[in-house]
Amino acid sequence: GETATVMAMPQTDSAGPVKGLGEPAPLQLEWYRAHFCFSSVIPGCGTFTFLSSAVAAISGFLMGYELGLISGALLQLSSILALSCKQQEVVVSSLLIGALLASLTGGFLIDRFGRRIAIIIASCLLVLGSLILILSTSYGILIAGRIAIGISISLSSIATCVYIAEIAPQHRRGLLVSLNELMIVTGILFAYIANYVFASVSHGWKYMFGLVIPIGALQAIAMYFLPPSPRFLVMKGSDEAASKVLGRLRATSNTAEELTVIKSSLKDEHQYTFLDLFRSKDNMRARMLIGLTLVFFVQTTGQPNILFYASTVLKSVGFQGYLLMVTKGKKINWNNRKTSHSYDVMTIWGQKQKVLCCK
Repeated sequence: GETATVMAMPQTDSAGPVKGLGEPAPLQLEWYRAHFCFSSVIPGCGTFTFLSSAVAAISGFLMGYELGLISGALLQLSSILALSCKQQEVVVSSLLIGALLASLTGGFLIDRFGRRIAIIIASCLLVLGSLILILSTSYGILIAGRIAIGISISLSSIATCVYIAEIAPQHRRGLLVSLNELMIVTGILFAYIANYVFASVSHGWKYMFGLVIPIGALQAIAMYFLPPSPRFLVMKGSDEAASKVLGRLRATSNTAEELTVIKSSLKDEHQYTFLDLFRSKDNMRARMLIGLTLVFFVQTTGQPNILFYASTVLKSVGFQGYLLMVTKGKKINWNNRKTSHSYDVMTIWGQKQKVLCCK
């Protein structure tokens, strides 16, 4: 009964549960809340929060799949459509053109229409882009489909991380946001598996592009039934609706404290403008430059090129069939291992320390 449950609790000092028997003290509940986030019986962090984050993180899977897919599909497309080297480069980079367009407007869209709606729009765009690709019969239509998918994955990558961060409890925010990264590398792995499976199938590239259509459609439907983020509702002045959403996410009716924290953080944000990113106010300029520099060097390492042209490069040096798949699979397995370790780093040390550790 209750006595056995309390006796089984770790006997720690003030950082853990209170020693002794009897009714669980508030400190004991706080200890459980910090260590078992997804238990639906603990107020403040229910299973619904995890499920909502998982559904949103499907965007990460779709993004990873689309990034890795072109590697194998390009081998078939180049021969079927008789693409020159320059045309192959345009097919690959057209996705990045779409991503650039979405990155310039994505912040405005998620603030204007909400994070959840942005994810739904992104999923619908991915379905549309995939349909264009599998029905394409010319080089120009192929480019249009790739641009649509680029817009989709860029918009979803912005909206998904913001949505998960805003619905997650503070003590598990890093863990839940990292779920999106795990789904990205998993999507890349599945893309390479699809490359291998359909490599010898006639018009296999159509099957490769079409596999994500039901997943994107299901995500759009599932996101429709999930709540908007509480922070977005507060931004729009819907405090009562935000309180109800927090109640569902935290499995408790006492949401006043967290609602106050959200309002306070939004008030602090209003002190800054976009131009403050380029000023010395609160060291914002240095922070932004450091972030941009890190992203720049990640790109200049050539990692995206490896994803896009892995099959082409490996085939050119003699890898065929099974060996080609195994070689690419080892790379993705290493990425998955690194992602799983990032959970612990993010949760225990924090986001800044994770960046320092990775670099």
